[in-house]
Amino acid sequence: VPGAVEQVLDNAIDNAMKVSEVGATINVVVAHPAESEHLAVRVIDHASGLSATEKVQAFQRFWRATSDAEGTGLGLPIARALALASGGDLVLLDTPGGGLTVELRLPAATS
Repeated sequence: VPGAVEQVLDNAIDNAMKVSEVGATINVVVAHPAESEHLAVRVIDHASGLSATEKVQAFQRFWRATSDAEGTGLGLPIARALALASGGDLVLLDTPGGGLTVELRLPAATS
C-alpha cells in the first residue's frame, strides 16, 4: 500500500517517544532474518513495555494503555491494517532488558 511504511513507522516512533523518558534512545533497525521471506523494520524503545494482555489489546480500536494517554487508540489498529493490506504484519515484542519492540514485517523483494 503506497505510504504504508511511512504511516506505520510514524505511529510506532510517535508512540515510543510518548512513553520514553526525555533523552532516551529509540532505535530503528532494518533486518532480513536468515531464511525468512520477510523484511523486518523494528522500532525499539526501552520504556516500561506492555504485558502480554496489553499487547493483544493494543491492536483493538480505542484501547489506550492509560485513561490519560494522548491519542484516540486508533494508531496501532490502523498501522496493523496497513501492514496486513501490504502483505505483511505488525507485531509487538518485548525488548530485551525492558521496553517494547514494534516490528513491521513485509515481504522481501524478489530478484
